[in-house]
Amino acid sequence: MRTVHIPEVMETGMFTSYQLLRLKDDHPEVTTYAVQYECPGMDELSQYQARYAPALQAAHKARYEGRFVAFRTLLERVDGSI
Repeated sequence: MRTVHIPEVMETGMFTSYQLLRLKDDHPEVTTYAVQYECPGMDELSQYQARYAPALQAAHKARYEGRFVAFRTLLERVDGSI
């Protein structure tokens, strides 16, 4: 992920940053990671999904078949003061 997939996603130019996160829970026998990418807007996300995602996702699946579960969620940053 760190040396191939994430750099390939970032090289598309559709995202400005990413975070690789490890889920902290009460199941030490399983390690779960999440990758969160940030893009400037919906136009860039749509371009990524149309132009790049199918090939990158297929390559990722071929590389890690049977060793991962993937789901995609769209998040919106909500800033505010408490």
